[in-house]
Amino acid sequence: MHKLSPEISANTSLISLNFRSNRITDESAEDIASIILTNHTLQHLNLKSNDITSKGARLIADALRSNYCLKTLNLAENNVCDEGAVYVMDGLKGNTCLEELHIEGNSIYGEIRIQLMSDERIKF
Repeated sequence: MHKLSPEISANTSLISLNFRSNRITDESAEDIASIILTNHTLQHLNLKSNDITSKGARLIADALRSNYCLKTLNLAENNVCDEGAVYVMDGLKGNTCLEELHIEGNSIYGEIRIQLMSDERIKF
């Protein structure tokens, strides 16, 4: 992933990126966060069914704070727990562009799940 990150970040025609079931880990989530921060045409990012934990979710959430073009993000069926969900929720606070965040199939329970469900952009 690290070798692809600069090329993807610099691509000015890329609208959709599908990394579903590609064994993306927290280490690769750092590259994903860089892409989210620097690519200004990417609108749809699918990270479903990977190995992203709360650590990777935090990196991605931090990038979401400064992103104004991503419309859909799919983090479903990863290994994100309540802690990661808090990071994601915080990352969404300043983001007005993201229309859909898929986070179903992760280990998110209790109060944080209720809070996330109150945001109509988040899909469980």
